[in-house]
Amino acid sequence: MNEGLISSRYAKTLLLFARKQQAEDVVYQQALQIAKICEQDRRLKKILADPILSKNDKIRIIGTVLNGNMSPVLKIFVDTVLENERENYLQRICLRYIDLYRKQHNIHHARLTTAEVVDYAIIEKQIVDLINSVTGGSVEIQHEIDPDIIGGFMIDVDSMRIDATLATQLKRTKDGFDEKNKLIINN
Repeated sequence: MNEGLISSRYAKTLLLFARKQQAEDVVYQQALQIAKICEQDRRLKKILADPILSKNDKIRIIGTVLNGNMSPVLKIFVDTVLENERENYLQRICLRYIDLYRKQHNIHHARLTTAEVVDYAIIEKQIVDLINSVTGGSVEIQHEIDPDIIGGFMIDVDSMRIDATLATQLKRTKDGFDEKNKLIINN
């Protein structure tokens, strides 16, 4: 069966179950944690896929990832995922749940990338106000440092990108010079 379809079905079920139990927000925060840790440490996915580990051990590991605070709703859901031997999909399920939750609550995800640490409080307020005025929803901002952009900033909001990095400006200038030099040489 298609991995995307499996993840979507499980995520939709989790969203409905969490809503019915009035635990959507808690499950959302925990899904964020699980997805982030799976992304940062690929070993977790391998550990969860290990057929030698018992279901209880896997639940204990997930509970540890959540600092021992797994919500009862998420525990029931994870039990079901493990019972159906779908633990390989747990990260994708969490990511899909996050997407569904954000869409339902009109939350937009923004990633602000800078070359070095900056005072995010000032920048974040301006970005949030701008995104709120355009989308009418709320915004969650993730900060990233990437020295390769040299200077400036890059903002990704949902599927849009504003690239005001020095690296991109230098590349455009170089490409412009290259193009002009081709025209001069060809004439």
